[in-house]
Amino acid sequence: MRRGRGYFAAGSSRKCSILDVTNTSSITLIGDCNTPGTYCHNAWVSDDDQILCVTDELAGSGQVPHMTIWDISNPAAPVKRGDYQVGNYTVHNVFTIGRTA
Repeated sequence: MRRGRGYFAAGSSRKCSILDVTNTSSITLIGDCNTPGTYCHNAWVSDDDQILCVTDELAGSGQVPHMTIWDISNPAAPVKRGDYQVGNYTVHNVFTIGRTA
């Protein structure tokens, strides 16, 4: 959670949701990032709140583990900008420093 927004990696639902959490008794959905994998494990936003990195934890599942990069400059309409694939290793917890994951 940061600056009134929460980034929720929703596990087997295959998506990461961006939530307005300024009022915790009335949390509302801002936008979703539908990940290509089957298990959305972790999400981290860049320091400037413009890029969201989402990991799919899939090692051993027959799919290629990866990180998806999203442009969230308009959080209501995230745009997928790319994928980073790491072979057959688990992509677990991404974090960013500036705009570097």
